[in-house]
Amino acid sequence: MIKYLRILLLYLLATPGFAWSQSLPETTEAERVSAWAETYGLNPGIRDASIGLQAGIDRLNALIELYVRGSFGVEFEQDWLIDWIPGANQDRNYTQGTAFVFESPHLQRSLLFLPLAVTRQLSRVVRKRRPWLSLPASVAVGVAAFTPLKIDNSVPVLGDRPFANVVFLSTIYRHYNLRSKFLISTSFNYGWFGSNVANAFQTFAHRKLIKGRPTDISWEHQISRGGQFGFLFKQEGRRRLVDFQIPRTKLDVQLGIGYDVYMGWYTGFSGISSLSVGLLPYSRRTPLSVAGVLDTVVPFILPLELDSIETEIIGDLEYRGYQLRTTESGLTFIVEKEEAAIWHFEPHLFVDATPSLVVHNSFVLGQPHAASLYTLRHEDYNPFIAHFRFGLALRWVKVLASTPIPIKRWEISFAIHSRSPEIRVSEFNRWHHWGSVQLRTPLPFF
Repeated sequence: MIKYLRILLLYLLATPGFAWSQSLPETTEAERVSAWAETYGLNPGIRDASIGLQAGIDRLNALIELYVRGSFGVEFEQDWLIDWIPGANQDRNYTQGTAFVFESPHLQRSLLFLPLAVTRQLSRVVRKRRPWLSLPASVAVGVAAFTPLKIDNSVPVLGDRPFANVVFLSTIYRHYNLRSKFLISTSFNYGWFGSNVANAFQTFAHRKLIKGRPTDISWEHQISRGGQFGFLFKQEGRRRLVDFQIPRTKLDVQLGIGYDVYMGWYTGFSGISSLSVGLLPYSRRTPLSVAGVLDTVVPFILPLELDSIETEIIGDLEYRGYQLRTTESGLTFIVEKEEAAIWHFEPHLFVDATPSLVVHNSFVLGQPHAASLYTLRHEDYNPFIAHFRFGLALRWVKVLASTPIPIKRWEISFAIHSRSPEIRVSEFNRWHHWGSVQLRTPLPFF
């Protein structure tokens, strides 16, 4: 009887129109959830110092697994995307790339990610305690193709870049380091050089889509003609340095830095600086951008044993907008209903600059383990590259207060790229410009 009176009193106190609630001090959502847990004699979890940092991270990872939807994206790069800019596309046959990307929190358990899993385990041996928050992993399948300035010459043009193309499969694992505040992406990329895929696509495009360009294209000169395996290991790091709103406006400004390290068909490293300006209401406040992520997020999470949950507790949960969810590993959590999620629209402009030292580029110098009919001489190759990108992105994100990243995301972006010359020979020493389009949509499953 006393238990039911206690539940009735809890309902009255939670009712906005009840007179007593008008005199009570305002409380935060985290405090209300913790008080609710204490009422039922449940352990609120992360507030207990004995739980520890790693337990809090594990619970955040479980929330991502429970809520974040998989997504599908298309990334496309081509020179003719900037044909509308006078004089910018003088070598428009130069390059193109297409990739189809699938992203999901569950991907890293697949066999494709076994090599990356071994790498992570080895890193834990070196340093056992790492405050890493695991983010959704990705698999990408695509093709990248590069051609010289003159594509229908019967023999290779000495001093210009060779034909080259690779069909690739990429596995990308991401995590956020709560101490260094770096978002880290590590990828293993498996490629097949020298296939006929790029030749077939380019010939079809010139015959059917972009008429007036050569159709008898000299792909028989390409790097690793006939097929050779290639591999690329890459790690990217990104960190936000400055994040503020312009006074008396709704415009947000974000300034970041980063690095890329890669070894394989590209070998070298890059430094990155980036700037975004626009309406970024969610990204500016996301827990991944501020200190104290565990204090602001984890109190919403209450791990429970299903056998201890009584009917009246579940009913009280429904009344308050929460529900029970169980992860694949068997952990049960009290979490918000997805109906509580809020949409944010984030249109913004972005620009970034990437200076690089690329000591080896297999698309220009050839693969070290495979002979090619023609490659650029090392003395004609410039390893110091500058890459600039600027564009517009339109992003819609659906977020819950208790999840550290959006649970759904739609995005479309367009960018213009400029890259400094890779070739020292004066006749072919030219800047290169191209455009890119990226589309992303959430999936109703995964």
